[in-house]
Amino acid sequence: MAKLDNFFKKIFSSAVIAVLLLALPAVALAGPIEGAGGFQPDQPPLEESSGLFLGILGCSSQEGFLCILQVALRFLLTLAFTIAVIFIVIGGYRYVTARGNEEAAEEAKKTLFHAVVGVILIAAAWIILAIILNLFETGSPG
Repeated sequence: MAKLDNFFKKIFSSAVIAVLLLALPAVALAGPIEGAGGFQPDQPPLEESSGLFLGILGCSSQEGFLCILQVALRFLLTLAFTIAVIFIVIGGYRYVTARGNEEAAEEAKKTLFHAVVGVILIAAAWIILAIILNLFETGSPG
């Protein structure tokens, strides 16, 4: 059984590394989406732009602190959501490999429960952030 456990651990870790490596180019090559916050159709391409905030964050000096705050908070929420999903996978793996060990199964259930609660809280924070930022930008919450 120990050999089987090691085999599944190697498969699981290899799969996680493969998914991360396959997702990396998609993240690196991602571009702005029309209609998404901060993208202006008449905005010059990044090569023609100048300044740290416009070049990296996509925020012009006219947009100011609110744009920088929006980019930073969305990045942090995305990172937190990714970590929560990883913990769901870890909890599921630990639950499957508990094999009748009640203590290990309970620990795995706790991990799953806390990760799901984290996903719910992150989704709520994302919605609240969208409402507040929309309120500051347009003056109406919807």
